[in-house]
Amino acid sequence: MFVRVYRTLMALIETNGPAALGIMAVIGVLFMLLGGVMFAANSSSLSNAEATEATVVSTSIGESVNPDTVGSSYYPQITYNYTVDGKEYRNSNYKAGSGRRVDSQFWAEGIVEEYDKGEAITVHYTPSEPSNSFIKKSMPMHPYALFAFGLVFLLPAVYMLRPYFNLLDDD
Repeated sequence: MFVRVYRTLMALIETNGPAALGIMAVIGVLFMLLGGVMFAANSSSLSNAEATEATVVSTSIGESVNPDTVGSSYYPQITYNYTVDGKEYRNSNYKAGSGRRVDSQFWAEGIVEEYDKGEAITVHYTPSEPSNSFIKKSMPMHPYALFAFGLVFLLPAVYMLRPYFNLLDDD
């Protein structure tokens, strides 16, 4: 999909010149802003997270089927109970953010094998929203990917707009 958008923009550049380059630069900035906002939100939830003890209730491998792709993706499903301020919660988020990362079955099996039913583990939760918890305290990759994708649009657009900036300076 992204390749198709990029090719369409390149065709627009050939026919519309600086206007299309400006649109391309704006799209790049928007993707970079989205990545930055997602990074800030995830960073905030990770840095403010508090740790508590939890008990693993069950482990399994979930399957995610996307009709647009061939094959399935898999994710570890580690369900755990934990208590915050006397109230019990149940969750199955492995990572911060959406909580679910899909990958190969081999990857998911490797994660699930690390946890046994009844095992005590450390989970992290958001103090303002204790029901929001996760096991692994690491930054998801999608904010970085969105920012990088924005750069793919912005940098070539700015580079190709240079001759038009020189025309403005000659006034």
